[in-house]
Amino acid sequence: MDTASLYKDLYFHEMDRRDRLNSGLSFPVGLVTLLAGAALVMLKSATWHSTDLDKILVILLAVAGLSLVLASTYLIRVYWGHEYSHMPYAERLYNYCQELHDHYVNGGVTSANAQRLAKAKMLAYVEHQFSKNAEFNAQVNDKKSRFLFNANASLIGAIVFLALSAPIYLYTQSRPKNDVQKIEITNRSIAVTQQEDQKPEPQPQPAREPEPQPPPSRLIREHTEKPHQK
Repeated sequence: MDTASLYKDLYFHEMDRRDRLNSGLSFPVGLVTLLAGAALVMLKSATWHSTDLDKILVILLAVAGLSLVLASTYLIRVYWGHEYSHMPYAERLYNYCQELHDHYVNGGVTSANAQRLAKAKMLAYVEHQFSKNAEFNAQVNDKKSRFLFNANASLIGAIVFLALSAPIYLYTQSRPKNDVQKIEITNRSIAVTQQEDQKPEPQPQPAREPEPQPPPSRLIREHTEKPHQK
């Protein structure tokens, strides 16, 4: 294998690696969503009581939530804000080769030799660009790999703390809830006796309301509104 093919394969290897890193985000993102939903369900159950177990549950869920926030931050860093170095446009490479040919011809080189020299220099430039871009993209992929590793580590931490929270959550759900019931005591006998002792007073005759008047006719002046300018 010549060096040109080696650098070319390394370049496309890093581009394929980029695509694999991006496609590998779907599972961690779905797992973050699932774990966040489970943490919220457990957190809601801890608001009904204020025992030591509830406090421990809140602390474990807070640590799990922090782990999920870190995982989400690292996943965003994997997906967003990275630049990759791509090869020049093919048309521009062709024009570069033609410009080299014309340059050599103007320098006194024959057309055949100028074509050979221009092609050799253009291929050497392409080979160097494959090598340069492969190294640049490899560094970017290494950075994304570190972010993805940190995201997976944070997810593992969140899973551990949620697993520790699960038994406490199940216990808090199984214990009886002390529902406070309000009891309203009314002394109906006293109220009835007082109502019987009180004699109804004669109601005054209501004043006679005046007879309703019909609505008056409306006087509307015609053509008084100005048209709106569009």
